[in-house]
Amino acid sequence: MRTEVPQPLLALTADYGHWAKKNITEALHLNRTHAHDMRQWQRLVLYALTDTCAYTFTLAGAIAAHLQQTGVEECDVRRYLQTPDLNRYVTQPALDLLDGAMGRPAPDERSCCNWEIGRVIVGTLGDEPA
Repeated sequence: MRTEVPQPLLALTADYGHWAKKNITEALHLNRTHAHDMRQWQRLVLYALTDTCAYTFTLAGAIAAHLQQTGVEECDVRRYLQTPDLNRYVTQPALDLLDGAMGRPAPDERSCCNWEIGRVIVGTLGDEPA
């Protein structure tokens, strides 16, 4: 039996995927344009790559958390993430992002940022990132 993907997960994937793609594209551009200057190349390329990682790790963690919360077997989630350690991805920022996207109550003040981002992304359902 097939189940549709919840719209908030589709919205998070579209938005975070957009920003990850934008950053990896920037890293490739910087790779070409700064090949003559190692100092600039290393700094700028690594900034773009680590930004890409931040988006993909948080998104993967939010999706994995949703799978856990909806009863997907933990061994399957670990296999999909290709890691024995779910905590590598299912972090507090990923949980907060998911909670915001799914319309759950706001967390305490220390972690509201990702919750708010999740709310904003879902509030723009149907809008493609620019």
